[in-house]
Amino acid sequence: MSRSRLTRYVIALGLLMACLPGCQHVKKTKRSLSSYRFVDTTTERFTKRTELAAKLEEAKPSFQETVIQRNLQEKRIQAPVEYTESVRDGKKTYLTVTAYCPCATCCGWRINRHGNPVYNYGSQRGSRKKIGYTSTGTKADIGTIAADPRAIPYGTRLEIPGYGYGIVEDTGGALRGNHVDIFFHSHREAMRWGVKNIEVKLWPPAR
Repeated sequence: MSRSRLTRYVIALGLLMACLPGCQHVKKTKRSLSSYRFVDTTTERFTKRTELAAKLEEAKPSFQETVIQRNLQEKRIQAPVEYTESVRDGKKTYLTVTAYCPCATCCGWRINRHGNPVYNYGSQRGSRKKIGYTSTGTKADIGTIAADPRAIPYGTRLEIPGYGYGIVEDTGGALRGNHVDIFFHSHREAMRWGVKNIEVKLWPPAR
């Protein structure tokens, strides 16, 4: 190889080496800009979705409110149960049926500083609470039903689809009119039942 050709190769190699850092910088700049655009786009989408979810949550009524509004429109819970001469098959009526268990959340009790269970609110607040027993003194079990005694008296027997037979032996501060609570042993079972408006059979107590 001649000296002039070798000189040209050396000059070309030097120019190539000088250009490489600039090319790498351009590539890095493009990559960083594209990553910034991706982050900005993702953040914007997440913000829009969060705002939309919040608006939908505010606009959506609770499940229990929806059930109650529908019942009022269909005139199913307009007035308490009115007893007439009971037929052998039982009186059919629509009731709002919820569920409860003996826990503190469902029955409104707490442990005081002496380690004793007491009522957490209501007219009996602070007085001793006998856990697992009804307001009539019976031990709560499957088939125990709580109701408003002014609308559905103690001793009333009910047949509830999906639950079975039960007797009204308990009451609760949140129960009004055609609303009953059915007993389960665990909070999970009570929550699984939820809120149902269903047709039940009802036998009033003997007078």
